[in-house]
Amino acid sequence: MGLRGKLTFYVVGIFALIQVVWGVSLVHNETAMLRNEAQLRGQEVLRALAAPCAVALANGEFTRLDAIVAQFAEEGSDDLNLRSVAVLDETGFVVAHTNPREYGLTWEDERTLRALSSRALLVEEVESEDGRFLYVALPLVSGIRWGTAVTEISLDGVERRISLLTRQIFSVSLIAFLVIAAVLRYLLE
Repeated sequence: MGLRGKLTFYVVGIFALIQVVWGVSLVHNETAMLRNEAQLRGQEVLRALAAPCAVALANGEFTRLDAIVAQFAEEGSDDLNLRSVAVLDETGFVVAHTNPREYGLTWEDERTLRALSSRALLVEEVESEDGRFLYVALPLVSGIRWGTAVTEISLDGVERRISLLTRQIFSVSLIAFLVIAAVLRYLLE
């Protein structure tokens, strides 16, 4: 390989390396931003529900509690990618849920037990058969702790956006790589 060939190889190689580093960095930053955005949405959902749900739970107004959860889930499920919203009493008994089949069950899984014992907001990313989601739990406090509000936020939209971004970056990088290689080859002939 002559000097021209080596020069072309090195320039195109360095450009490809820069493109890969840039692409990985961009995807990493976008992923962190999208996940943080989903987490903030979950926190805002629960903070908006916390006061009215704590009061309804403290007063034993379960019909009102169901109405609050149902109305909130109906208004925000599409925009916020909510999978579910639930209100648990201090033992994990489901007193309100967006899925009526969950009502009356007692959740005793490890994640629920962590949420019930947590004094602050709890956020966990979960992988399930239905896809990835954020599990967000917040204690319901009105004077004393009355229960815990829980929501699950689907990360399917986040995953789709990351996948699309990755394909776009790969396509742009490939086209730029081929154009630079062709231009260098033409200039060095």
